[in-house]
Amino acid sequence: RFDGDQWQEFAVDRDNPESSVNALYLTSGGDLLAATWRGVWRFKSDTATWDMIPELDGFDASAILEDSDGALWFAGSDGISRFDAKTTTWKAYDSDADQFPAGSITALAQDADGALWFGTDSGLSRLKDDKWETWTLGGGIPGNDISALAEDGDGNLWVGTRQGGLNRFDPRSGRFTVFRRDPAQRSSLSADWVRALWFD
Repeated sequence: RFDGDQWQEFAVDRDNPESSVNALYLTSGGDLLAATWRGVWRFKSDTATWDMIPELDGFDASAILEDSDGALWFAGSDGISRFDAKTTTWKAYDSDADQFPAGSITALAQDADGALWFGTDSGLSRLKDDKWETWTLGGGIPGNDISALAEDGDGNLWVGTRQGGLNRFDPRSGRFTVFRRDPAQRSSLSADWVRALWFD
């Protein structure tokens, strides 16, 4: 943490100092969560330490999202877990029973219509009205390995990929517009690996 003058380090997993933090997420309630390959941790500001969330101990997490209903979604190579803050209940999604896409989940987003989007290393999936839909290579996306998701003000979903460039998905038409790196065009995308997206 940088206080404007100096940096302070906070070890998330003291038993595994080399454990990397895959994502940080600040909830609407003010909880700072850290996703790691060994589980999800909650920061305790009074002691400046991290506590493992017991239900996610050992869960390989890469992404966290709080949806419009206040539920928390945790996803990664171990699948999907959802915490309903209203009922304080957990649900673990099974890829066979719940028919969510195979592969490690690397990015999460929710659009203005309430649909949840899951970027995986095997394509892009949407959960809407309890139904899954998946787009993969050949279905409009130039690469299956998704690394970032974000919705713009016009309702388009932007999809960053590893080596597949940047994609804009229009949910109204169901079409993708692809932006790639072209060394011959100075105005093209700077690289085909898009790790993060942000709208100012």
